[in-house]
Amino acid sequence: MLFIRMKSIIIFLDGLAPLIPIFYILKFKKKGVLKELIFLFVFLVLQFIFNTIANVLSYYPFSNYFVYHIGLPVSFLALLFFLNGSRGIIYYSKIQFIIGLCLFFIFILNSLFFEKIITFNSISYSLCSLYILTVCMKYFWLKANTNGTNEILKEPYFWFISSFFIYYCSSFIAFSSYHYFIKYNDQSAGIVWRFHNVMFLVMCILISKGVKLKHLCQAKSFFL
Repeated sequence: MLFIRMKSIIIFLDGLAPLIPIFYILKFKKKGVLKELIFLFVFLVLQFIFNTIANVLSYYPFSNYFVYHIGLPVSFLALLFFLNGSRGIIYYSKIQFIIGLCLFFIFILNSLFFEKIITFNSISYSLCSLYILTVCMKYFWLKANTNGTNEILKEPYFWFISSFFIYYCSSFIAFSSYHYFIKYNDQSAGIVWRFHNVMFLVMCILISKGVKLKHLCQAKSFFL
């Protein structure tokens, strides 16, 4: 019975987890945190909405894949604008932003002509993961080679980028192999997706850590 309950909770984790950083962003909104992290906030709200809808629909006798086809490009666009707004801090370039916008349109074309809404858009999610991973690895590489690691654990954006890296790195396998598991072993697909949900929770916890540090930075600058 306990195992069944834990299994049910894990299934809904990707819908519930965004509420943690959303809570902290709203808690510190008077300190200007919401204003500076508005696109990250939008990304989290979209994740909460679309993941919750997909989870609820999974209990009904029809496909919920269309939710992922809508949710990915919309939430990816919000994440793009967050990265672009943090350009100077995370070494994000205009070229990376343009590539991201191109991917946004590729996701839409993929849903319309290739992996249509009757199936999971595995290609789009995989490309999204690879893109975010390149952004994260560039940040880590330049951070390590510009003597920018002093007190790095006190930097909010280190936690944001680390959260994205851990989640998208671990979830790339789930995204890219989803069709294979569904075709040959539906039970394995469920296990892989529950692992994905746990890593999504980890991402949200790390984002919350970054939000709290962002609040501390804002508070210090206020008194200086």
